Amino acid sequence: MNQQNEQWVIMSDDEQEKVWEKAESIFKFESQIGKVFLANIDFDVYAIPDYRIWQGSDKMNRLIRKCFISCMDEASYIYALDWNHACFRFNPRITYAPEQPVFAADSRYSGGGYNIYFPEFYPNGDYYFYISTDFSWGYLSHPWQKSVFIFGDKLKKQIDIRSKQLGFKRIE
Repeated sequence: MNQQNEQWVIMSDDEQEKVWEKAESIFKFESQIGKVFLANIDFDVYAIPDYRIWQGSDKMNRLIRKCFISCMDEASYIYALDWNHACFRFNPRITYAPEQPVFAADSRYSGGGYNIYFPEFYPNGDYYFYISTDFSWGYLSHPWQKSVFIFGDKLKKQIDIRSKQLGFKRIE
């Protein structure tokens, strides 16, 4: 797949490992404890009290993509990380997404492989991270708190502007 023509491309195992190592190092991410992000980073944290507005909502997805696009400058993609699953190079400027699921052939699995799904922007059961390639801004979701952690001044401003439309409630 060519990243210039695809909304998302699955990362190689090596690339995923390198990106996760950096993310875990920067954010001090630990999924097993109450405070997931232990790093001393200035996050804006938002609760998403009404998840129903997100279910099947193209409007919500467009709003989040606009936030990312406004922060990307000339970058051709950002990272979309799905904890313990496939991860992606994601270009939010491209609106046409590949059909899901994508089957990944792998002889280590029963049935010869497994299905891969691109993560949602709403935290619906796993940790999803959308991070600029230079790690200067990002959108990190927490699945059981139904919240998002936003860092980087550019993205914090964009999310703040659209927070009401997104149904986000700022946690002080």
